[in-house]
Amino acid sequence: MSNLITTSDGFVWLRVNDKAKEVFQSGLFELYEINDDESERLIESAEDLNLVLENGYDICIEVGFYNE
Repeated sequence: MSNLITTSDGFVWLRVNDKAKEVFQSGLFELYEINDDESERLIESAEDLNLVLENGYDICIEVGFYNE
């Protein structure tokens, strides 16, 4: 499975589920829950993060728009 998710509008996300807790604790990047309908939600607390992990959703950081 690729760690990159590209949405229909060309935005690229990097999936970090395996390292999500470390990334969250570092505070270097904002984490987002990415849903099957391509909607995203900012993960704002450790409780949010744990819930997203428990439910098996993708946790990503922003990469940016893909330009050909």
